[in-house]
Amino acid sequence: MKNPRIVTLLASAVRAATTVTTVADLAKLMHTDSGAPLGVRTLIAYLNITGVPTTDTVLLKLQEQEPVSGDWSDVPGCATSARATTGLVKLTMGEAIAAITATTAAVAVNQPVPPIFRLSIVHSTTTNFTYSLAVAVGD
Repeated sequence: MKNPRIVTLLASAVRAATTVTTVADLAKLMHTDSGAPLGVRTLIAYLNITGVPTTDTVLLKLQEQEPVSGDWSDVPGCATSARATTGLVKLTMGEAIAAITATTAAVAVNQPVPPIFRLSIVHSTTTNFTYSLAVAVGD
């Protein structure tokens, strides 16, 4: 990844429900400090799970926004499998990467990064998980 830009979107904290990043948060990634848009070709999301209740699970997925209606939809193939243990989960997306099938620890998708996207951490129930989320983008 050339010219990476890395932002912590969610600091480590206990969360009890599905969490979705906001477009405003992601704007930090998609633009230079002067406000000029970046040519984002690769995205890597790092979900660091440090606390898991019993057998409940979380998974990380990427969603894109349809620009006219504003509706959000899941990007096909761009979600990890549900995870019930602590550890690092990595979601990678870009045209110049080797795709891998989703596991509980990683997924890699060989396709362009959507122009408007968000990340969603989906909880299987409303129990407490502890995690942080950082994202790197680059050209």
